[in-house]
Amino acid sequence: MKPIIIFITLLILGVGCKKKEVTTTETEVVFYFNGTVNNTPELLEAGKNNYYMFTDYHTQHNNIIALRGQLKQQNCTRCGNELLIELLDNTTRANGTIGQNISNVLAVGRRDFLVDKNTINPHRTINFKATNTTPNCIFNWDFGDTTVNSALAQPSHTYTTAGFRNVCLTTTLNSNTHTLCNYIDVTKGSTCNPQFTISTTNDSILQLVANTNFASYSWAQDSMFIDTTQSVTLSLSNYTIYNLSLTVNNVGCSSSYNREYYYDPNNTLPNNNADFTYSVVDVNADTTNYFSKVHIQYSTPTAQYSSNNRRWQQPNTSYFTIDESTSYHLNETHQKTYKLKLGYKAWLYNTANPNDSIPIQSTKTQWSVAYP
Repeated sequence: MKPIIIFITLLILGVGCKKKEVTTTETEVVFYFNGTVNNTPELLEAGKNNYYMFTDYHTQHNNIIALRGQLKQQNCTRCGNELLIELLDNTTRANGTIGQNISNVLAVGRRDFLVDKNTINPHRTINFKATNTTPNCIFNWDFGDTTVNSALAQPSHTYTTAGFRNVCLTTTLNSNTHTLCNYIDVTKGSTCNPQFTISTTNDSILQLVANTNFASYSWAQDSMFIDTTQSVTLSLSNYTIYNLSLTVNNVGCSSSYNREYYYDPNNTLPNNNADFTYSVVDVNADTTNYFSKVHIQYSTPTAQYSSNNRRWQQPNTSYFTIDESTSYHLNETHQKTYKLKLGYKAWLYNTANPNDSIPIQSTKTQWSVAYP
C-alpha cells in the first residue's frame, strides 16, 4: 500500500506545480511603412489596426503590366490612411514572359526618380580652363558642391543635380593669392550662362564679345558701368588686373559672368590673376536600370495624393530604389508575389487640388507586389 500512496502524492504535487501555458495572438509584422508624411511620423503595419497588405497586378493600355501593393484596412475603403505603390516596367509586356524575368524586373538596384524620363538625373559636365599660364602658379578649384577641389589648370567636373553653383578659382604665386568666382547654371539643357571672349590689339586695346542668345547686356569694368551692347572696346592705361563683368537678361534668366585681364607689358606685377573660361557638355542619363514609372499614392479619408500628378514638379532630391528583393508566398487570390525592401522620398500632389502637396519619405518600408 505504501508505494501506491507515494505515487498518488507525487501525482497530486505534480499537478499542483504544473506551469500555466502562455498563449499569444501576436504575429510578426511582415509588411509595413515606417516614415514621415507631410513631415509627421507615420507607421502602417499589416496585421495591426485592421490593416492588411493587398497585392495584385493589371495590364495598362500600353500593354505594360503594373505590379501593385497597398496597405489598407479590411472591408473599409479610405476609413484611415492608405498607401499604394505601383511599379511599371516596359519590359513587362503582357506576353507571358514576365514570370520568367521577374528576378530582373524586381532586382536590387532598380530605381526611379518619379519624374519624366527626359529630366531624370540631369548630368552636365563642364570643362574649366585657367587662362593664367605663369610658371609655378598654383591652382585650387572649388566647384560649388561637396566634391573634392582640383589643383589642375584645366579640370573637368560633372554635376549630377541641377541649379546654380558658385565656382571659384584661387591662384597662388609667390605667397600672393587671388580668387575669382562665377555662378554657373549646371542644369542640363540650360542656356542661362553668359560668356564673353577677350581679344587684344597692341596689348592695350581689349575687344570683349558676348554670346548672342540674350535680350539685354550690361558691361562693367571694376564695378563701373560701361556699355549695353553685345560687344565693347576698352583702352587700357594702368598696369593692373582689370575686373570685367557682363550681366545678361532673358525671359526667366538673369545671370552674370566675371573675368580678369592682366595688363602689365613690362612684367612688373606678379601675375596671379584667377581668370577662367569654361565649356559645357550635357551628358545623357543612364536609364537602363530604371522603371518605366513608379507611382506612389497616399490617401486619407478626405484627400488623395499622388506622385503621378505634376511629375515635372518633382524636385531632383526625389528617388525610389529596391534595396532587397525575394520571392514570397502566393496571395489570397493565388497570385505569385515578391517581398521588397524599399527606399523612397517624393512629393505627392492632391488629385483634386494641384496646389496642395505633401512630402513622403520612407525610413523603413517592407512591401509586396503580385505578378503573373
